[in-house]
Amino acid sequence: MRLICALALVAATTAAHAQGDAALGEKRFEECASCHTTVRGENGVGPSLFGMFDRKAGELDDFRYSPP
Repeated sequence: MRLICALALVAATTAAHAQGDAALGEKRFEECASCHTTVRGENGVGPSLFGMFDRKAGELDDFRYSPP
């Protein structure tokens, strides 16, 4: 489930960026927003996606990930 959300976010971000359509990216993120936030240090069911392009998956110190 996390992988699907992450892939959806990447796909939405890439499409929105490539087309310059912030509204489209925001709309597509609605599916991920039920579990994730983009606020630094604010986690939901899933970890915050703030700065996700600057770190490896599973590296947030303040989020308790499930076992791999």
